Amino acid sequence: MHPTIDKALKHLQNANYAGYFDEMDKVVPSALKNPYAEHKGVFISGQTPWNFYQKLEVFAKQVNGEISQIQKNQNTKQMDRKTLFELLNQAFDDGSLQNFCFLYFPEVEGNFALGQTKNQKIIALLTHCEQHLKLRELEERIKEERPAMYQQFVSK
Repeated sequence: MHPTIDKALKHLQNANYAGYFDEMDKVVPSALKNPYAEHKGVFISGQTPWNFYQKLEVFAKQVNGEISQIQKNQNTKQMDRKTLFELLNQAFDDGSLQNFCFLYFPEVEGNFALGQTKNQKIIALLTHCEQHLKLRELEERIKEERPAMYQQFVSK
């Protein structure tokens, strides 16, 4: 069981639905965002059905299965954090990094602060992608946007 899902289920066992959703926010894959939003909407509305606990438990297990599948699909060697940091730092100047995040990771770009350095932005992007299991997606986006630079790092 993914540790964050485990925490979410513990919150659920203690009838702490807000804690459940706080944890699940961190790990729900994009493929399950719509059903997750529906569950969250039911909770927010206060009109929870009698079997809401069971529905959330089943959903958490479904998310865990999806995460496991994503990790299995990542059989090919993934770049480590240091390599991704160096690649991002060399492949993008500050403005193009901002544009890259705006296009592919708007939830990160929206949190950039005025005066934030390029390195701080890269750290925010990597942290977000690690927490949301999007490192593979980040690597693919870099490969699309900067294929020559990406190849240099892959061949190292």
